[in-house]
Amino acid sequence: MKRGVIIILLLLVLVPLVSASLDIQGPSLSTYNVGNQLDISGVIQEAEQSFGQLKMMLICPDASLPLLMKSITLQANKPFEFQEKLPVPISMQGNCFLQVTFEVNNNIVEQTNSKNFEITKQLEGTFTASAQQVQLGKEIEIIGTVKRSDDLNIASGFATLFFNKENTTVFVDTTQLEEGNLKYIFQTSKNPAGSYEVDIQVTDNFGNENYFDNALNFKLMDEINLDLELSKTKILPGEEIKLTGVLTDTELNAIKKGLASILFLNQTFEAEIRSGKFSKILTIPSEIKSTEHIIEVQAVDEHGNNKKEVISLEVIPVQTLLE
Repeated sequence: MKRGVIIILLLLVLVPLVSASLDIQGPSLSTYNVGNQLDISGVIQEAEQSFGQLKMMLICPDASLPLLMKSITLQANKPFEFQEKLPVPISMQGNCFLQVTFEVNNNIVEQTNSKNFEITKQLEGTFTASAQQVQLGKEIEIIGTVKRSDDLNIASGFATLFFNKENTTVFVDTTQLEEGNLKYIFQTSKNPAGSYEVDIQVTDNFGNENYFDNALNFKLMDEINLDLELSKTKILPGEEIKLTGVLTDTELNAIKKGLASILFLNQTFEAEIRSGKFSKILTIPSEIKSTEHIIEVQAVDEHGNNKKEVISLEVIPVQTLLE
């Protein structure tokens, strides 16, 4: 009896007592977008030499999907290290984890789960306009940056910009995103003046997206300066008078081109605006009443900026000789 116990003790000393194990690290991030890679590493160790399959399964609330199956050979009591980068499929979303399994002859030998992480299709973005207040005819540059959840710019994609005025979309355009950067020039000419809000919808080449409501805002102004002058302010019936106008923008730059509509004595006359000026010769009817009269001028430039001003003149009575 004692001899048998001694033999058992000798065998226990001679045979290493190594337990099987599977340890993993990762993924390193808490949130991933479609197109990212899940980084996972680990160590497997078995007491006996084994030939089997290393499997990795992505498990999310609504679905599970195998991402990896590879054959590996384990030497007895020798750690086998692995390191993998796995794709994030477009069909998977939510709070997920990776299940790592080592199988031999379709039997699970070791299995463990990674920490939980979030898979989302939502992108992040920041956007600014080059100015908050612009006169019609000036450009507005819209710039922005679109990133994934790992804080890296998206590789490529496109953005749709919705220009809204008083809760109504008045203009829509689409532009490419180059390495996650948005650069768009908005031509303000001929657009309605007022306050604008811009919504921006972005989508990358993997299908990640986001809709940024009221991403930025600006105001378009359509007022210009109009100064009127008459060659004289008192005139006799039947005489001619010269009306001159000088037009500048809000920065006092001369208006290049436009048209002035002149309303006088219920008649409308037009004068072309060139290099910030216009002029018109008006003939005073001989039968006009001797009193004060108003000349109304509406000026509009090539971009839609406009201004209305009035100027008055006095028609004095003709002196008659009494015999």
